[in-house]
Amino acid sequence: VDFVWTVSYSVNGVDVRTDVLRGCRITKVSSPNQKGNEAKVIQCDMSIARIALNGIDMFADPANS
Repeated sequence: VDFVWTVSYSVNGVDVRTDVLRGCRITKVSSPNQKGNEAKVIQCDMSIARIALNGIDMFADPANS
């Protein structure tokens, strides 16, 4: 199942950028056995079909915007 992930981050401590990752799929999950009461950490690989960097879709057709 594809999903959309919106990521916001600081570039220089002041400016905030927001990227939109579209067509995301988790392709692999690694879940090592852990003991104790701490939160479980897993590692996953992800494929991304399309990225809009700071809201700009690099593959968008300007004529259709």
